[in-house]
Amino acid sequence: MGRKNCAVIMLTSACLVLTACAPTEFPEQNGTENQDRMESFVEQELAEFGKDDIEKIPDHLTYQVDDLLTVDADIRLWGLSEWKLSDWYATEKNYTESEEEANRLIKEIMQGMGWTYDSKRVECSEYSSGGKRYDVEISDKDERVSIIPDSVFATNASGYISMGQSVFSPCYGPVVDRELYKTGRELEFGTIKESEKKAADFLKKLGFQVSETADCYTLDEKNKRWLWDHDMEKQENHTPEDEENKNFSYLFLFYQDYFGIPVIRGGADEKITNDEYFEPNQCEVNIDKDGIAWLDTTPAYVSEKMGTEQEILRPADIIEKQVEMMKSKEGTGEMKLSEVSLEYLPVYDKETELYHMCPVWACYYSQVVTYLGEVSYDSDEAYMAIYDAYTGEVLQTK
Repeated sequence: MGRKNCAVIMLTSACLVLTACAPTEFPEQNGTENQDRMESFVEQELAEFGKDDIEKIPDHLTYQVDDLLTVDADIRLWGLSEWKLSDWYATEKNYTESEEEANRLIKEIMQGMGWTYDSKRVECSEYSSGGKRYDVEISDKDERVSIIPDSVFATNASGYISMGQSVFSPCYGPVVDRELYKTGRELEFGTIKESEKKAADFLKKLGFQVSETADCYTLDEKNKRWLWDHDMEKQENHTPEDEENKNFSYLFLFYQDYFGIPVIRGGADEKITNDEYFEPNQCEVNIDKDGIAWLDTTPAYVSEKMGTEQEILRPADIIEKQVEMMKSKEGTGEMKLSEVSLEYLPVYDKETELYHMCPVWACYYSQVVTYLGEVSYDSDEAYMAIYDAYTGEVLQTK
């Protein structure tokens, strides 16, 4: 949307002090007069996040609430064009319902990853959770394509190491701070922009409707290998040289786009308020010097009917609610709010067998938690809080 504004605010527990593009000095004053002036100034700046003109909403906010609570947050409005959104109802897409469509996907994936498609190599079997699955084993080096009812997966040998056996691994790896890989570092084989376009074109050819922009992670020497699935002896006796990542790559996370807004993106790491997890709605594409190396998708939705269009709350309303919620918990460890994002939350209705797609504000934050034991340690735990975009009510159910 081209929004490049930012606001920087400094808050203390006793008073609120804001710093915009240049430092602002307040004359020495006593008591209530000084505090009122500073609070008024902050309210004026926070109004930047409640404007009617969406294009003028800043895309980032930084402020220090107190010694334990920091806000350093992206404000993501995606394709929002007005302060009104409709809820809607959907079914979950079944990728294996049609044998023809499943084979089309496999063919497009194999060609996109440099393999020759042969329908005779496609194996169809019953899926454990119901429905069918289609698989193609490319080699004995964990190279394969798999289509199951709710997702699509493919990897070559290098992609499996970079994504499946690395510390960054989205499914199997140890807990890591993914933000460490959001460096913007560009690799020799191609720029981020060029590689992102290649990934986006690949997804669109497969038929995925995704956001115009993606989050990019540069998997460089920090992304060390930590797992060897099929060689336990080597796993126990590996050398530091074995751990080195010699195949640098980009990972792009595209978010499946519906009416300009993604379905809830968190869930891989973040726990919601009642400690439940969501299935993140995203498409992962890993690209290295040889091209597409890894593809993994989550459930997609098919719109069945629209609900009622209503006005949604502004980011300012949600920021205030989230900061107050975090302040009530900060006594247990340092906290940081890193993102406030407009998204859709799927709520399944057993009676209609439809997903009710509700507009929500998702707040992504973290807290340092201390675990006590023989060896005590601190862990930076990721969470998400979800607010009804119409009312601001905290939502705690899947």
